[in-house]
Amino acid sequence: MDTLLSQFCTEFDAKLRPLLEPLEKSSKAIQAAEEGMPGKVLLPELLDLGLQFRALVDKVAEQQAYVLIFGPLKSGKSTLMNSVCAAYVSEVTALPAYPCMVFVSHSETLHFIITHYNGETEHFTDPSALRLEINRAHTELADKIREVERRGEVFDPAVHFARAIRRVDVKVPAGELEQSGAVLVDTPGLYARMKFGYDQMTRDFRNAAACAIFVVKSDNLFLEQVFSEFNRLLELFSRIFLVVNLDSSKRDLCPDGTLEPSLESEDPQRIIEAFHSLSMSAPLKAAADEGRLRIYPVDLLQSASRRILDARAGNIAPLAKAPDPSTVSIGEANFESFIGDLTDYLNSTEYLIAFLSDSLRRASSLLGETRSLIEHRAMSDLAKRVVGLETDLDESKLRLEALDRLLDFDWHDAFAVLQKDLEVLTREWARGIEETTTLKLERGLDHWFENDENLQFLLVKVLKETLLVHKRKLAMKLHEALSERVGRGAAGIAVTPEIENDLRRAEVSLDQLGIQSLEPMSQRVVEEGVTAPLRLDDVPVKRAVFWDWLTFKSRAAVRRRLFGPNERPTLELTSALKQKRIGSAGSEGMHDLVAVHCARFFPDCVRALCQEILGNYSEAAALRVADQLTAEHQHQTNRLSEIEGRLEEHRAVLDSMRALELSVDSAGEAVGILSDQYESAEPVKLMLPFKKSEDELEPPEMSEAEAQQDEILTDPKLSPIE
Repeated sequence: MDTLLSQFCTEFDAKLRPLLEPLEKSSKAIQAAEEGMPGKVLLPELLDLGLQFRALVDKVAEQQAYVLIFGPLKSGKSTLMNSVCAAYVSEVTALPAYPCMVFVSHSETLHFIITHYNGETEHFTDPSALRLEINRAHTELADKIREVERRGEVFDPAVHFARAIRRVDVKVPAGELEQSGAVLVDTPGLYARMKFGYDQMTRDFRNAAACAIFVVKSDNLFLEQVFSEFNRLLELFSRIFLVVNLDSSKRDLCPDGTLEPSLESEDPQRIIEAFHSLSMSAPLKAAADEGRLRIYPVDLLQSASRRILDARAGNIAPLAKAPDPSTVSIGEANFESFIGDLTDYLNSTEYLIAFLSDSLRRASSLLGETRSLIEHRAMSDLAKRVVGLETDLDESKLRLEALDRLLDFDWHDAFAVLQKDLEVLTREWARGIEETTTLKLERGLDHWFENDENLQFLLVKVLKETLLVHKRKLAMKLHEALSERVGRGAAGIAVTPEIENDLRRAEVSLDQLGIQSLEPMSQRVVEEGVTAPLRLDDVPVKRAVFWDWLTFKSRAAVRRRLFGPNERPTLELTSALKQKRIGSAGSEGMHDLVAVHCARFFPDCVRALCQEILGNYSEAAALRVADQLTAEHQHQTNRLSEIEGRLEEHRAVLDSMRALELSVDSAGEAVGILSDQYESAEPVKLMLPFKKSEDELEPPEMSEAEAQQDEILTDPKLSPIE
């Protein structure tokens, strides 16, 4: 049967459930993004909003009534759940004080779902496995909290430990919960050390929970600190049930030494009256007088035992209707009246109106929080980052294109042109140096004939040293010329404006590469390849007129006896002896041999130096440029890939948040329409069947009794609903 309420739930689900997908996509996009991305700070809140939206749409779709259960540790909250469910759920709800919400609802089969702050879920079917996991997670959580506290920070699981457990869903076969559609929500103990997020959790459920149950043991009823948090509950919930957990088996000692039933088993009303008159604070008393706070002294252990046994025997009776508060005192309340009052409230028009209004208000609140995230400064920073990355991407592509062209350029040919230009200049400089060297060689040879120096002095100190000086001068001149060309820039080569622009785009400096390639050239050894233009065997000598002929000595033997051994011709040799044994003809022959040697040496020297200095520089510079371009190309390729990856991540986040914004706007309009359509509906008509006309929903005709009830509910003077 369709009713206005069921139609509202259907439309609410159809309008808001589509919001879950963009929320999930946004969360996943942010999770996948790099650390340090501006939107990363939104992840904890976004994940939390996704969980809250899912809880809200599931609650409305299934018309669930969330009933929050509060109280100190060991107050009997789990036993209360056993009683309400008429099933043994303590084993799975009395978790070891882990600071998370526990949701207990009906299911045909027993199973459990753990939800973490990062949105991940784990499923269990074995209570023992669940308990082991909770114990392990509890130890891990305690270690993480201590670590954060040592840093002087306030622990927030969404920020510091997203793997912390946010909620546990317990699905148990519980017919009572199935009939009422209630979901019992067990909250962390009010005095648990790890009650982080407690305030946030209670605020979150203000617009989602139907009411709250506060459980306290009778022994603690008069302790002021037990109710230190209670005033906040009065602000959050319009209806609170205070269950005083009695121990009816308790006995008191009499003066004669015998035991008699205690006051809380004989007359619990007196305990409630004493609490009401002696210990109840003004806010609590006002709430009790207004009917917002109702107190029930109950032996929860006995009630749970009886109801579980009755349920197993099939004797569980329909829940009793709550007694009329005007005729039944609070002291007569028992578990049946408590559960009856709770059930009546959940089935009342008052609750249905609250269910509808709270659902819409909760949706508006969550949509507002989502808009705040979308409009967060981090998102504008993210948009700017995307623009910056797009600029970097374009620049990186341009650099790669420039590098591709530079790698295709023939750098060896460019440096070969430089080498040829300097070779031409080198030959011109060499001619002047050659004239000086030739003259120095001739004078040195003539001077040797005029002094008493040995042949070793002539070959090494005069002739070879002169050729070394010649090569050094030419090498120095060549180094100066090459350095001057390199110093002009562009490593000494000529480049086109296009190549120059590409080099600038690629951030490759030919100037620096040229200097780096030139440095090793200055350390080249130029002495190599220089030999004396004469050898011992080349020196013409005369044999003695009689003795040398008589002994048939060869000229080689004569030379050794005259000058010394080939490897060290250092025998004393006077100028007179030189004239006698070498003579003018020998001197001219030695000049001719030196001239012949220089005719080969001078061009060979030019070629060798050009190759040694210019050729090696050109080869080294071309190779260095190619290596630099290759390395830069690889760097830019990697950078391009990195930028593309980061840009993809950033765009995914930005696009998903923009899609979320559209979904939020659409959902916001839908909530506004639903509010206009249903919040103005007459309360009594919410549960009546209806049929659709073209423009409106028309409920069927009401009976006389229904009409009288409608008059009471719609008349401001008669209606009990404020």
